[in-house]
Amino acid sequence: MNFEQREEVFGRALKMYRLGLLRDAAREFGRLIEDGSTDPRHISYYGLLIAVGEGKVQKGLKLCEQAVEDVRYDSEMYLNLAKLHFRTGRPSRAKEVLLQALKVDPKNPALIRQIARVNPRANPMLPFLNRRHPLNKYLGLARARLFLTVA
Repeated sequence: MNFEQREEVFGRALKMYRLGLLRDAAREFGRLIEDGSTDPRHISYYGLLIAVGEGKVQKGLKLCEQAVEDVRYDSEMYLNLAKLHFRTGRPSRAKEVLLQALKVDPKNPALIRQIARVNPRANPMLPFLNRRHPLNKYLGLARARLFLTVA
């Protein structure tokens, strides 16, 4: 494939991904990789999709990490790696990756939304007091313990 064809396949694969057609998107990204693409975007999305869609988590992690290493300035690579960690049950690792990404792109709204998704905070129990007030802290801990034992 030439550059234009690769960009066309990438655009189609990205659209499939956004529509939730993960297997179809993985197949298209796979075509790019098989064709010899070394574009970190292609590698990153392919890694995310084979891990989430096909259960090849270790291979997906390796590819997403490779993409981050290749372009440390691109927050999209970090975002895909964080999504992979989150979707495979590693929310604390996802948060670490997102915090690294914020150093690269501190005002990126997609990163900020993803951090809120990975690490949601409940509202203070007593909204008229500061979140750090001892009553809010202890009531919040009690609420968390209650939900852990109920769930």
